[in-house]
Amino acid sequence: MKKATYISLNGNNFYGTIPLTIAKLTNLDTLRLDNNSLTGMIPTSIFAIEKPFLRYLQLSRNKFTGTIPTNLMSSTPVLNSFTANMNKLHGTIPTEFAEATELTSLELDTNQLTGLIHWCVVKLHTVLFICIL
Repeated sequence: MKKATYISLNGNNFYGTIPLTIAKLTNLDTLRLDNNSLTGMIPTSIFAIEKPFLRYLQLSRNKFTGTIPTNLMSSTPVLNSFTANMNKLHGTIPTEFAEATELTSLELDTNQLTGLIHWCVVKLHTVLFICIL
């Protein structure tokens, strides 16, 4: 499984937390866990090992709580799309999103995010679509 590049488990009504063993999948290009009933925090440990190929991370339409991991952007240097809308995330958008040189889509709407939108998120030159209402 370490060589897996595409995992799509969306729309299966899975519940529980994200398995920490996903951290070992360093060759992932796409991880789709959207439209399930996953709970708990988005584990920072799954980003502890760099994911140099991860371009698409889709976690929307679950029941995630907690904050957006601050190490997300630094460990996924080629991330194109991050969707975590329609969860129960709170806190602010990490300033580390300024490191997202490849990000083209960011969807964080329908959460419980607070605070100001940091200027670095607005300054991202590569973003084509952003939804954080």
